[in-house]
Amino acid sequence: FCWLSTLPLSTTTMAEDSRRQRRSESVRDVVLSSEERYTIWCVKVAERPELLEVYQDDAENSRADDDDSDHEEVPLTDGCDIRGWRRYGLMSCSQSLEAVLGVGSGCPLLRRESQLPPVIPSARFPTLIGTIPKETDDLHLEPFPKSNGHHHPHEYQWHQLQARLLIQPLVPPTQNDKEGGVALQRLEPMVMDYATDIQPLYHPQTGRTWQDEPPPFEQQSIPALIHGCTTDWDTGQFTWEALRRNFADVEWRFSDTHAAGMTLRTYDKYCHSVESWMDDAPLAVYDSQFHLQEDPRHSLLNHFSVPACFTYDLFDHLPDQEDVLPHCHDDDDDKDEYDDTEQDDKKEDVSSSDDDRDNDDDNDNNDNDMDEHLAGLRPPYRWVLIGPEFSGTGVHVDPIGTHAWVTLVQGCKRWILFPPETPPETIGFLTKTDTGQQLPSVVWFQQWWSQGRILQELAKYRRKQQEQQTLEETTVLQYVDFLQKPGETIYVPAGWPHLVLNLEPSVAVTQNYATEYPTMGQFCQAVQSDSTPQQLANLRQALQKDRPDLVWVESGCG
Repeated sequence: FCWLSTLPLSTTTMAEDSRRQRRSESVRDVVLSSEERYTIWCVKVAERPELLEVYQDDAENSRADDDDSDHEEVPLTDGCDIRGWRRYGLMSCSQSLEAVLGVGSGCPLLRRESQLPPVIPSARFPTLIGTIPKETDDLHLEPFPKSNGHHHPHEYQWHQLQARLLIQPLVPPTQNDKEGGVALQRLEPMVMDYATDIQPLYHPQTGRTWQDEPPPFEQQSIPALIHGCTTDWDTGQFTWEALRRNFADVEWRFSDTHAAGMTLRTYDKYCHSVESWMDDAPLAVYDSQFHLQEDPRHSLLNHFSVPACFTYDLFDHLPDQEDVLPHCHDDDDDKDEYDDTEQDDKKEDVSSSDDDRDNDDDNDNNDNDMDEHLAGLRPPYRWVLIGPEFSGTGVHVDPIGTHAWVTLVQGCKRWILFPPETPPETIGFLTKTDTGQQLPSVVWFQQWWSQGRILQELAKYRRKQQEQQTLEETTVLQYVDFLQKPGETIYVPAGWPHLVLNLEPSVAVTQNYATEYPTMGQFCQAVQSDSTPQQLANLRQALQKDRPDLVWVESGCG
């Protein structure tokens, strides 16, 4: 009897231990470790170093406003947190959630990440971390719970903005009486079907190539939406789930301007964390290294193809990183072997130290030659883009006079593009001579579009025209907008300022390329402005040899 009575107890204990172990493993899967948080911090510092100073500046500016504020904005109390990434407060939590998470005014102590429940939104965000055991359901918190009708002033701002931006065509901002004489004009983009409008142009039986008949949207420099470019793609290999399953422990880049990166496993946890949901513009992957021969993600090249209308590229006349780097590694191996031999000789003859110094000088010269050679290669041109909701890219123009095509595999993106002649100050576009930081796209859509600042700046520009006596009857700002969905490809003409916002977690493939459109002079000027001297010299020489029909516009290049 006693033995039988102890059996259920022992079984129950084992079951509880098993549940506790699964819960602990699940917490490790979704909770950022201190090392991972430091990695994220390093990427943020590399991405936007200017925001490190925002905390002090904002603290000084906010002290005067604290007495008049019903809610004091307190940063997340974490050793690796950068307050500047939440300076606009678009995703601030309610006070009740701050209390639950141990952040904000209710928690003056430093929190530990292991004590923080991760925010895993509902079906709007794909769960990439695998199946969470039922015992951990208490970890799943919605980021914006209701609190008896009393909400944080910034609560739900993103959801309201998201709903507005999901309407197509884009709902224009409301105009007031002070903004008379100005107007926004939506231009119709070119919409084409790949199978019926493009493929017949370049079918092998026709013998036509891009040079015989460039696509009409490129000749006319008009943004375009193309359906059906992915019919021969294996798009299932580019979903969040597939990329994490196959390349979770590979480091991904976030920019070509710095080398900071993190594994997709860490990035996935960041995207599901409170920190990601509190950031004004979460980190987004912009990786241009995946196609290199020695990269473990090189196989992704087998799962997509460049649409026929985008296959020609003037930069194809420059050697690619992929063609050079393997030879670099071979040279390094030979150099290491040579150095080992020299070390052995050095043991036998001390007098060889002078020769060693000469060899070091030769190696330094070889390294400098290699650096110069690499600087003359084609710039990065192909990327995989990964980003959660409300991540994106602010107003910018693609560099070196390039066009771009962007194919969305998963998610939803909101685009807005402006003609090249648009006055930069009317759209918040920072030129090379401007100081300041690029505004995150989510903040731009909130402040400049939804709240109408674009009309205010346009009215200011009109008043300046009036002072200069160059006033027209109506000052019109033209734009093109897209709501991009999976399987659709956006064409961005060279020179068009544009910005993109992820309305859902998104994965896309994009490539920049150059042609003689809209004009060769504009292309030459952009190459002179944006490329290295080696790239400029190499490209000019290559085009004179391979494309003698093109006239390199020296005056355009300065």
